[in-house]
Amino acid sequence: MPWNTDIMVGIAEHRTDWLTVFFNVWSDVGDVPGYILIITFIYGARNRDLGVRLAVLLLLSICVNHILKTVIMNPRPFAADGTWQAMWVVSAGHVESLVLEYSTPSGHAMTAAAFYAYLALVLRRRWMTILALCATTLIGLSRPYLGVHYVEDIVLGWLLGSLTAWIAYRKGDSVAQAWQKLVWPAQLSLLMAFSTGLWLFTYTMGGTAPDKPPLSIIGNLGFLTGVALAASFERRWLGYHAAEGSTLRKTMRCVLTIGCVALPLVLLGLLADEFVERASLAGHIFKYIRYAVAGFSGLLLAPVLFIRLGLAAPPKPAATISS
Repeated sequence: MPWNTDIMVGIAEHRTDWLTVFFNVWSDVGDVPGYILIITFIYGARNRDLGVRLAVLLLLSICVNHILKTVIMNPRPFAADGTWQAMWVVSAGHVESLVLEYSTPSGHAMTAAAFYAYLALVLRRRWMTILALCATTLIGLSRPYLGVHYVEDIVLGWLLGSLTAWIAYRKGDSVAQAWQKLVWPAQLSLLMAFSTGLWLFTYTMGGTAPDKPPLSIIGNLGFLTGVALAASFERRWLGYHAAEGSTLRKTMRCVLTIGCVALPLVLLGLLADEFVERASLAGHIFKYIRYAVAGFSGLLLAPVLFIRLGLAAPPKPAATISS
């Protein structure tokens, strides 16, 4: 799409050192690790069901964004003329991956709008609404400032993310109820069919080359599979209350959840590096399994450990009560 490059050049001409640091921080806030910290806190210390829904919403938003980018196939600013190395002000670790990705719509803007707008709709607190507007705006604006997205990418991402949040808010309860009625083999089959379909679509659309590492969407699809399946098991078998317990216990629950996610990722990552070629079909499948195990561990193994270690109360007779 012929987005306005002149605006991007104008932004680059008015950068300052402190603004560059400021917007790099907000760009990091809008990346996946930032959302994981928020979701972990909500899941482990405030509201179990809300934490699960935010995780599913985030992962679906990322997957939809990836599909849209693959369909639109719009290069990032300055990538076509080869000046991106001079025009971008992002960390060196991001440069090589970003230049190979498409630009439209902005994933940061879309996920920020979906995530924070949904929180504002659910909580209905003025402070949350103000926080959502500020975070969404600053995360979105950070991307054209850093040179990696067009301004139009941000506006489109905000619109799509807001629409996603509204749909999730209006339909979330009915979808959750229908999902919980399914037996786990049906849930697993649907999740695997959905993941396979998106993987095949993205791959055939040229989302990656045969000699390149696995599609970035694979990890998100694996996480979605593990999270959705584990949350269903946990709700049926445990149903722990995140709001209960002292501040110390809540803190330990959050740390334990992160550990249960990180440990499988690290161990299976080391195993993959040793025995699997990343660009092969086996590499794609193993990455999906690796992230599915991590999501499953975080949302089922962690709650089991909460109860075994005395960090949460044992299951109540009515284990499906929301927290």
